Amino acid sequence: MIEFKNPQFLLIGILLSIWVILVWKKSGKNLKEFLFYAVITFLLAIMLASPYMKKGIEKIYRTDTEVVVLIDHSLSMGVSDIKPSRLNVALKKAVELIEKLKKEKVGIITFSDDVEIISYPEFMNPKTVEKIKSLSLKPEGSTDILKAISIANSVFSAKGKIIILLSDGGDENLYKVKELLEKSGAKLVFWAIATERGGKVPKYNVISKINKQLIDIAYKTGGIFQKVSYDNSDVENIYRFISQISSQNIELAFNLPKSVDLSPFIAVFILVLIFLKFALNRIITIFAGILLFFNLSYAGEIKGYIYYLTGNYQKAGIEFSEEKDIKNRYNAALSFFKAGMYDRALNILNSIKTEDISVYKKVRYLTALSYIGKNDFEKAYTVAKELVQVSPSDKRIEKLYNFTKMVVNFGKKPEKKITIVKVKEKSQQKNKIAPKNVQRLNPW
Repeated sequence: MIEFKNPQFLLIGILLSIWVILVWKKSGKNLKEFLFYAVITFLLAIMLASPYMKKGIEKIYRTDTEVVVLIDHSLSMGVSDIKPSRLNVALKKAVELIEKLKKEKVGIITFSDDVEIISYPEFMNPKTVEKIKSLSLKPEGSTDILKAISIANSVFSAKGKIIILLSDGGDENLYKVKELLEKSGAKLVFWAIATERGGKVPKYNVISKINKQLIDIAYKTGGIFQKVSYDNSDVENIYRFISQISSQNIELAFNLPKSVDLSPFIAVFILVLIFLKFALNRIITIFAGILLFFNLSYAGEIKGYIYYLTGNYQKAGIEFSEEKDIKNRYNAALSFFKAGMYDRALNILNSIKTEDISVYKKVRYLTALSYIGKNDFEKAYTVAKELVQVSPSDKRIEKLYNFTKMVVNFGKKPEKKITIVKVKEKSQQKNKIAPKNVQRLNPW
């Protein structure tokens, strides 16, 4: 069944068509000419009424899962049982996995005895990937897995939590790690960057190999254990696991009515008629051409349309504001935005409610631009975050999100979160150790 978004134009078309016929009766001129005028006028009215056919409801879902990749660069990661070294392979494998996770929010953290957040969970973009590729890490310090996982838990905001740990596992008691993971509900993927035989730690006479405690912990959290491989099979296995978990944490975002817009078909038909009747009055041809070739998102009250095309945006906004339908209210906001009247534009935009995803994106995008015009980048960033959730693959929205995020975060330093109580005592500062006993100690 055909319905209309702006049915008031149908009445206008009928009245104008009747007026054309009445003019013909008074003039006594060729009936065909006036009938053509009447048909074109009525078809234009139908097109402006925005006819469409409903095709049901499309349910739009979004995933509620975040992934945090932990890259160990402690001294034991300098072991070369995996060529050229554990750390080099860990960085290469992390990049390969991240490049596949384009539909997931991914965060990056590096750690040894200290922790550094490289990026918070977000949809990956080329700049972030390049930043990870350019990381310059050296094997140094001890392996504080408890601290790394605690920091990872602090950056999660989604229902589904997955921690990818690229490490040899260290050599510490991991009971508290297990306890922390059980409380947080995060799933651990232990990506073992080491061999079972192990290798000698540089500068120390100790052997470092896979910590098997972490294998049990990974399985008990609902995660998996994956040995590093020289081919791409390990990356594929972990990618499949993440996709499986992500598919279990999907929620309904909104219902999108599906419909077929009939306006383009009517527009083509009008163009054909005008082409066939090339000798029409030039004014009618130009008027029809303007309506057909310009974006119809500006079509509304005729005076507003004319003011907009002539650059008088304030008057255009006033004229469009007289109409109460969504299209004309959006056109009014757009006109006020171009006139630099951002508050008036925002008052209109914030009052628009719609379930049409294409209209929603246009309205919220213009809202973010209006906040930028007011130099209110915090609110612009909030709107941009909403948009990137709805349409993460839209390049224009991605650019807006990255720009507002950059401006908001410019000059700020991330606050350090105190998430755990350090339980290790620095005994080496209190007690001198004889050189002959150093080789007996294993700091990992």
